[in-house]
Amino acid sequence: MRNATLTCLPGPSPFLFLLVHLFLRLLLILHGPELAGASSTCPSLCTCSNQASRVICTRQNLDQVPESISVNTRYLNLQENSIQGLDKVLRVI
Repeated sequence: MRNATLTCLPGPSPFLFLLVHLFLRLLLILHGPELAGASSTCPSLCTCSNQASRVICTRQNLDQVPESISVNTRYLNLQENSIQGLDKVLRVI
């Protein structure tokens, strides 16, 4: 029968975790508004969730796509509006 040995390597210091945690909090405090950006505001006739990654503008009688849609948008719902074309929007993209 062979004896197995278990060797434990030392893990990162708790001080290092605390230092990284404090650094990340400081970054969020100082740059949080910049990271969110003014473009993450929700258009006035729409509802948004998940930091404006979901923008829902259904049944608002819109005749054009709102201009203040966040660049972080992953889901955009414009159903049941009066939008006739996307020419202006496609020129911006």
